Amino acid sequence: MISRLNRPQGSNCSGVTRRHFLQAGSLFAGGLSLADVLRQRALASPATGPRLNTSVIQIVLCGGPSQHDTFDPKPEAPLEVRGPFNPIETAVPGIRISELFPQLARLMDQCSILRSVHHGDGSHHHSSHWMQTGYFPENLQFYVNSRPSSGAVTARYRGANQPGLPPFVSLPGGPSYEHAAYLGARYSPFEVGDPNKPEF
Repeated sequence: MISRLNRPQGSNCSGVTRRHFLQAGSLFAGGLSLADVLRQRALASPATGPRLNTSVIQIVLCGGPSQHDTFDPKPEAPLEVRGPFNPIETAVPGIRISELFPQLARLMDQCSILRSVHHGDGSHHHSSHWMQTGYFPENLQFYVNSRPSSGAVTARYRGANQPGLPPFVSLPGGPSYEHAAYLGARYSPFEVGDPNKPEF
């Protein structure tokens, strides 16, 4: 998962320490959901203050290239573990990504890579639901969200960056289990569709 922050001129992330990040992460382990955190943030923040124009790009590659071939090349691992592509330096010292992404490497100071997201379940459907919603479903109906996806929750509690634009977009169509469930269809993603298809 990669997030890119579009910050107002002169601002930076120096106020967010690793300790604050870990404390926030522990809220989820303690039972608070993303919805709870966003709701509390909305109630605590002044309505008139400047709003950061923040966007998150979540890349879900169902059957696509592995992390070894993209954002986690593991160059120090044995040959049978690491990917076939060479790692390259990025704009951030110490962060290396696949040689397939030279332009992205130049922008890495504006991105965050989460390399710790994983699961150990063998069911694609259960695991996809788990990764999209944070909830492992016991009685899963294929392709039906029993809980809202993280994008749907963010759309509900944060909204769009600009009036008239959708708060949650999926290109070309989303992965399984990205919908809003009980939050309602208005918080499901706007699915652009595949521009390569004749009916686009």
